[in-house]
Amino acid sequence: MVDGFAHQSGGRLDIETATHGPSRGTTITLSFPRQGAPEMTPSGCGSVRALVVDDDPLALERSCVFLAAMGARVMRAASFAEAVEALKALDHLNLLLTDLWLDDGFSGRDLIVQACGHFPECQAALMSTRGAPADLPPKVLFVAKPVTQDAIRKIYSAVPGATPPASQAP
Repeated sequence: MVDGFAHQSGGRLDIETATHGPSRGTTITLSFPRQGAPEMTPSGCGSVRALVVDDDPLALERSCVFLAAMGARVMRAASFAEAVEALKALDHLNLLLTDLWLDDGFSGRDLIVQACGHFPECQAALMSTRGAPADLPPKVLFVAKPVTQDAIRKIYSAVPGATPPASQAP
């Protein structure tokens, strides 16, 4: 589980065991990429409203930071229940980025159905470490985890009327 978490977060798990000498024992090292301080866009800026849903805190933070850098107004939810409450509170939503597998057996697909029911023009994207589902609806984009800034740029560019900042353009 720890190895999966490290890889999903873009990191590594190294295990070294020495059986002889003064350094006898096992050393476990977790390494993660350096992350800058989050630069969240103030809620009054940008025209794209995005909701990011992931029950993995590091993956959630990473996706939110990348979207905010594109100029989106980002809301985050760490669980299916939080996401449902956020959807109820929103007056518009341009982008839903959700993990495929969420807490308590819920799926990101369930959220997409709800979001697109309330906001028909909403661009939806699923992210997962397991690959794209074979029956992914044509309008829904897929992103492999760990999410990269390039992948977020492509998703953001698919939102009608959204244009990444000039320095971020592909």
